[in-house]
Amino acid sequence: MVYSQQAFKREQNTLEKNEAVKKSQQLRAKIFGCAHDAEKETQGMQKKIKYHLIHYTTEPIEKYESRGRLNPHTPKVIEGYRIIDYLIENKVVITEVLRKKCRFLLGTNQLDETQLPSMAILKVSVPKFL
Repeated sequence: MVYSQQAFKREQNTLEKNEAVKKSQQLRAKIFGCAHDAEKETQGMQKKIKYHLIHYTTEPIEKYESRGRLNPHTPKVIEGYRIIDYLIENKVVITEVLRKKCRFLLGTNQLDETQLPSMAILKVSVPKFL
């Protein structure tokens, strides 16, 4: 089994550029008709995102009924709901993925250690890592 620092860095960069941030921004920009729809959409998105956990609250969007100069007694109407969320990295899943992606196995059919030692396999198979 061989550990590759280059593969570790490459995979770490890939996980940092995750789609979760983009999807979270899209979710924040969307206006929902009711709070239940907003929660349902967020829970559906949580199933799609592997490496983050979503913590959220729904907030009503209030507008005044009429335009123009308002008096102090003008009531507000709820126009829709939006999601206020923040993402937390799921460290357990991320470390598990990184551990799997940065290691690989080298094998050969040559069982005689004298003809092909372990270091020779490394030099032949993976010259750029040594």
